[in-house]
Amino acid sequence: MPVLIILLVIILLCAFLAMRKERPDVAYNRMRESDEESLGALLTDECRQMRNYGEGRGIKPVFLISAIKKANKMINAKIRREEPLSEAEKWFYENYYLIYRYVYSPKDDLKTLPHVDGIPRIVKIAEYIVNNSLNNLTEKVVRNALEKIKSTVNLTYAELKEFNNALSYAALEQAYILAKRLLKQDYYRKKAYKVGF
Repeated sequence: MPVLIILLVIILLCAFLAMRKERPDVAYNRMRESDEESLGALLTDECRQMRNYGEGRGIKPVFLISAIKKANKMINAKIRREEPLSEAEKWFYENYYLIYRYVYSPKDDLKTLPHVDGIPRIVKIAEYIVNNSLNNLTEKVVRNALEKIKSTVNLTYAELKEFNNALSYAALEQAYILAKRLLKQDYYRKKAYKVGF
């Protein structure tokens, strides 16, 4: 009986550690606004560093959903109490269904694609495009960026095929960051209200 309990504890500990390793580290990079030419130049420099690649675990967007669900729940509570919403909260509320649909839609987790630092190379490129094109992410910007990338890095057919998926994941990471910030803002608002501000 004690051996069974020890075995069970070891199995649970291994499962917990395995889940922690798969959880992505979302960098809280500040989005920057870049014009098309400077984005292309920045992207070319970044892609030169991505020529050496290896294997990795792919991406798991499901790990990002808990904060997104909490933020949506908080916003819905504010709507029920008829409190005013900030612009960020309005955007989040109006686009929540798109975020939710992307997370739970069937898709390849990109395990088979070339990886850089444990992340699919195409996802790193998509993150770079999204993070450097604040308020300016248009189809033309993405097409031009992709042309610059192709002149610097030899992308595989599978990477090009999954580019839209990678771009969606990069946008999802920004929605996750927004959700975390909205939750933090609400936490401090409630704390200030308790103190009397």
